[in-house]
Amino acid sequence: MYWETPIQEGDWFSLEYIHSVEKSLVKEKYKINENNQIIAMESWTKSFGAGLPTYSDDMELIDGFFVMRNEHQVDFLNIKPSRLHDHFFYFGEEAIELSSDELNREYIRLHVVKK
Repeated sequence: MYWETPIQEGDWFSLEYIHSVEKSLVKEKYKINENNQIIAMESWTKSFGAGLPTYSDDMELIDGFFVMRNEHQVDFLNIKPSRLHDHFFYFGEEAIELSSDELNREYIRLHVVKK
């Protein structure tokens, strides 16, 4: 285990990275619900293409980002960062550089563990 922190209902966290194909910034935002489950809340992209959502009528343009809101439960997130592009995890005031030398090319699973 690389990192852990207590969570509570209403906590938000996010991932920010440069998409490997489109070479554009992606922001993904998640929230913890009342059952301590991860809920995908928003996806912010600057372009469309392979591995990115496609245009939809409920999309909103905010500060140059296409913002899609499609709330759904996620059991876990699998991440494999690379040094080729910055990749960050944000929780509260904490920022973890997933593309650091220490985590570069590692498989990372982000999930909630009940203790």
